[in-house]
Amino acid sequence: MKYPFMEEETLPAKLVRPVNVTPSMNAIICSGKATYTDLQERLSVRDMYNLLEIISVESFNNRVWNKHQEQR
Repeated sequence: MKYPFMEEETLPAKLVRPVNVTPSMNAIICSGKATYTDLQERLSVRDMYNLLEIISVESFNNRVWNKHQEQR
């Protein structure tokens, strides 16, 4: 599906990522599953890895579902 208002925009030449936060923390915070404070004060390392697994499974399932919807 094409959106006319999006045809004017192009992707940035280079996407950026944080340099002072680990990729794991970035993924968890950006997903909304936990806050920075949660990761620093409330959650264990095991909790962090469980959240990463949840995010990975959710992301995979969303990709599969979206591909299925596009083929319909």
